[in-house]
Amino acid sequence: MVRLCLVFMYIINTQHCQSNRSYSLVDIIGVCEVIEDRLSIQPPSTTNEVSEKERRRRTSRMRAVIENLCVRADYRKCGVGMSLIQACEEDVESSWPGYDEVFTQVEVGNTKAYQLFQKCGYHIMFDDSTCTKIVLDDSILPKEVTVKKHLMRKILDTDNNGL
Repeated sequence: MVRLCLVFMYIINTQHCQSNRSYSLVDIIGVCEVIEDRLSIQPPSTTNEVSEKERRRRTSRMRAVIENLCVRADYRKCGVGMSLIQACEEDVESSWPGYDEVFTQVEVGNTKAYQLFQKCGYHIMFDDSTCTKIVLDDSILPKEVTVKKHLMRKILDTDNNGL
């Protein structure tokens, strides 16, 4: 069974209110998703005994992974990102039996995202230079490029008592 939880944060845009009690427009100020995906938490091999794709297939298992965290520029540094991450963690704790940790991959050089996840209790496991991402450039078609990412993990408080 594949799971996906999308979390949105909204704010009422008061400039577009029809009246004091009825709102005509609600803006999304941030979005984040937590997915169930196959993820290997073993560092890439330095020997070429097997291909990276085969190594990942052998060592990966389903894990909760936070992806695509995005906060509107004018709402950054206000706690929105942290709230989105916490909402994803709470969903995993309450609705995903058997999951006691959450992962994320942050591109090396994205210091703001790295610091945010660190502040939320995530720790680097290793840097993975075999990750890929899709980029749009001047060409007509999107391209897949290799990037280096920090694999980060947080162990959840699964007993929900805060101890």
